[in-house]
Amino acid sequence: MGPTSGLNLDGQHDHIRDTVIPTFLHFNLPLMTAGWIAAMVL
Repeated sequence: MGPTSGLNLDGQHDHIRDTVIPTFLHFNLPLMTAGWIAAMVL
């Protein structure tokens, strides 16, 4: 059980739209941007 397992108690939680997309936008995009910049600097 993950940290978002309780979000579906109301039956309206869409895992992809409510969990995966915000996580991707707020974690992966800055991570990839920083990695790309570091690769260009090195």
